[in-house]
Amino acid sequence: MIDTYEKELIKKASKGDDAAFEALAEKYRNLIYRICLIQLKSRENALDVSQNVLIKIWKNISLFRFESSFSTWVYSITRNAVNDFIRREKRRSEFSADEIGNEGDAKTPVSERETPHEAVLKKERSEILRNAIYSLSNEHQDVIILRDIEGYSYSEIASILSENEGTVKSRINRARKALKETLKKRNFFGD
Repeated sequence: MIDTYEKELIKKASKGDDAAFEALAEKYRNLIYRICLIQLKSRENALDVSQNVLIKIWKNISLFRFESSFSTWVYSITRNAVNDFIRREKRRSEFSADEIGNEGDAKTPVSERETPHEAVLKKERSEILRNAIYSLSNEHQDVIILRDIEGYSYSEIASILSENEGTVKSRINRARKALKETLKKRNFFGD
C-alpha cells in the first residue's frame, strides 16, 4: 500500500507543508508527465496538463483518504485531466476554420505528405481505436493504457493500481480480448 515515509509526506502536505508536497511532486512528476505525453502526443500540452494535475493534487491532497495507493489516486487525477483536455480540444477543433482545407506543413516535401484520403483513413482508424478503448470499463481502460500505450511492466502496473501481478495479467488479457471484439464490431481490421 503506502509506505510510512510517503504517508507522512501526504499528511504534512495536506496541512500545507510545501516541502512535503514538493517531495511528493518530485516523486510523481515524471509519471504524470509521461501519462500526459503518451495520450496527448504534444510536449507542450503534456507539460501544461501535468502542471494542472500537480495544482489539483496540491489543492485536493487533504481529500486523499488512504483507501487506495497514492499512485492510484495520482493516476486517476491525471487520467481525468487528460480526458478533460481532450474533450476541450475536440470541441475547439470542431469549430476551427484552420482545420478546413489544411494542406499540411509547407516545409514537408509533397512526396512525404499524406494524401487527403490517407489522412482521413488514419484519423478515422485512430478515432475508432480511441473510442474503442474508452468504451471499455475503467479497469480495462487503465490496464490497456498503462501496458500497451505507456509500456509499463506488469509489476509497475500492479504497484500503480495496488493489485497483485497475477490480477494485472489476467485483467490485461480480458481487456485485450474485449478491445479486440469491440474493434471487430467496428470493422477496424477490414474483415
